[in-house]
Amino acid sequence: MLTMTSLCKATGVNASTIRTWERRYGIPNPVRLDNGRRRYSEGDVKRIQLLVALLDQGAQIGEIVSLPVEDLENRLSQLTVSSNFHSRTESAILSRLKTATLDVRLHDIRKELGLAITQHAPATCVETILSPYMRWIGDEWHNKTLTVAIEHGVSALVRQSVVSAASSQSWDAGGPMFVFGTPQNELHDLGALFAWYIASASGLNSVFLGANVPSSDLPVTLKHFGAQTMVFSVVRQTFTENVLQEIEKISSSDLPEGSELWIGCPKTMASAFDGLANVKVFHNYTSFERALKLRNQLLLS
Repeated sequence: MLTMTSLCKATGVNASTIRTWERRYGIPNPVRLDNGRRRYSEGDVKRIQLLVALLDQGAQIGEIVSLPVEDLENRLSQLTVSSNFHSRTESAILSRLKTATLDVRLHDIRKELGLAITQHAPATCVETILSPYMRWIGDEWHNKTLTVAIEHGVSALVRQSVVSAASSQSWDAGGPMFVFGTPQNELHDLGALFAWYIASASGLNSVFLGANVPSSDLPVTLKHFGAQTMVFSVVRQTFTENVLQEIEKISSSDLPEGSELWIGCPKTMASAFDGLANVKVFHNYTSFERALKLRNQLLLS
């Protein structure tokens, strides 16, 4: 019998997606040990591998997930696999996203976003696909290659995909709470949304407040949610003295005892927050995820 980790390695599907399929469709159907841990069979591996192969060919999960293994095999054998078979690497997905965007093929953009989220761990997906994709979108809009309408439409698709993936995760009723958003005067909240997705997919209790959170409201907000960690994202292009002043107000305000303010920003901005009390700065999502899990463990102890 296989552990969740072994199943993920064998199929290339991340744990949060497998748990979502199990909850929504009853697939896979693991054996539960006395301690509650899941164990999976080689049959589960085969089924998920077939599902992934069919998803790569454009199938919809809701249409195929309940089919017997034999039917899945027959469907796959009937498909003509083209010479440019879709690779599931991060760079290949990112490249296809860019091409589909330039051709304004929204259906294909949505499909590639689904592949990215389904087949990659959340931090990897955000670090290597979603964040680079959105930076590219911004650059192409700035260069007038893309219209405002396309930029808004793509951003909406990304939000929908991330929110759908994050919202399917369950909460630990007794665990610490993490709050995500942007400080007042910072209107770009995709970075905070991505961080919230990583936290949610890790099984951590988390609330996404969106953009423009007033500094005056934060102490009482943290108290209401019983949270000791506020995670903000700031963007270099929109970083102003007003944003810095808001963060300075928060760091010196009457936050709940033991609270910390975390800032996600480009590495070149780190010095702007030097000397601020109770502030930690992160430059990438991988290091953020590690710190997030450690913080959760410390708060639970």
